[in-house]
Amino acid sequence: ASYSGSTRAKTVVSQAIYQLASDKGSSKAGTIILLMPEVETIPNDAFMPCYALKSVFMPMVTSIGDSSFSQCTSLEDASFPAVTSIGIQGFHSCNKLATLSFGSVINSIGETAFENVGSEVEGGCALTLASGQQHMKNANFYTPGTPNGTAVTEADKTWAENTWRSITISNNP
Repeated sequence: ASYSGSTRAKTVVSQAIYQLASDKGSSKAGTIILLMPEVETIPNDAFMPCYALKSVFMPMVTSIGDSSFSQCTSLEDASFPAVTSIGIQGFHSCNKLATLSFGSVINSIGETAFENVGSEVEGGCALTLASGQQHMKNANFYTPGTPNGTAVTEADKTWAENTWRSITISNNP
């Protein structure tokens, strides 16, 4: 199934996806690809859990709420060209996520936003960040998402308290 539209994610799309894909063994399960060109905010818990969400492209989204994609265990790739903030556990346990890209500098990341991301992918998840992105402190004893002022480089393997297969810095992710 594919969906392309501008409907509010929480009220229509996530409820439909939840009905189609909230039970791993459901006869209704399928592959869901989201293309949502006009959505700007993903509310808390919007797609948690979704066992059939495979790919996400949301070019206008600037804010990902708490647990928005948490436990989307089939999600393989996601692209967010405009995101500047990610809530607590935003991508928690997206263990098949192989590629994740952000096109804007992210200023705020909630605790454990990327915990277990890519844990079932050989080598882990490949991350693409915008040029100018700073390292983010993301541990309990820091204010979540507080930049520490050190620029991320392509040689880095860690960011936001996580280890990645690779980190690519791009002007146009």
